[in-house]
Amino acid sequence: MATTAHSSGERPPAYTPHAAVAPDTRPFADPAWNLSDFKQVFFDLDSPKPGSWTARMSLRTRDLPRLMREGFIWTADNIHHEAGCMKRGAIRPHFSDRGWKHCRIFYLSSLEIDARSGSGDGMHFWAAELDVYAKNTADLARFRPEVDIVPERIYFAEAYDGKSKTGTYYMYRRGRPKECYNIIYGDMPLPGAWPWPKEKEPREGDAAGKDVVSVTHRSSAKSADRRKDCIVM
Repeated sequence: MATTAHSSGERPPAYTPHAAVAPDTRPFADPAWNLSDFKQVFFDLDSPKPGSWTARMSLRTRDLPRLMREGFIWTADNIHHEAGCMKRGAIRPHFSDRGWKHCRIFYLSSLEIDARSGSGDGMHFWAAELDVYAKNTADLARFRPEVDIVPERIYFAEAYDGKSKTGTYYMYRRGRPKECYNIIYGDMPLPGAWPWPKEKEPREGDAAGKDVVSVTHRSSAKSADRRKDCIVM
């Protein structure tokens, strides 16, 4: 018969309590942003099928000039799938007043930590929250950011001071070129899906050229069907 620790008079081994640390699944909501001089960017998008859905990508970064120079690039790997949720009925008045009833929320972040000298706080280069609004939950359940979010669907974009909300650096309104501006880089063409300004590519027989959106595709290692899912924004 086996002898247990209790029957032999030995004390059971001592275990040190260990508090499990939850993964950083919602870096966009990290309170540390409020301790820094961050900039916030809005990208508003519409569905190719009117009335199906509308979306707002809210992004935070401490290096807006770099985000403009290099573009906003993400794939399905940047999505924190564990953090998302569906909100039924409880949505912002700005969207509910327009007839939208439900919201699905996705959280994203850069894979790169901000390594600028003096930061040292483990903040991401950028973090974002994607809110998708629809009139029924079925459209939201089928929504796939890496497929449905494309640069051509942006109709409004704005960049401003994240804390004070008084300084604006970038404005884009589709169909209203006179209201578009970039305080940081003027009329310098921006890569990726910054919707304005874009480079002009000469076209044979058309000296004026056309707007070009350069989209670089990279295959996500997690994509089962090997879909080209690099989103340049």
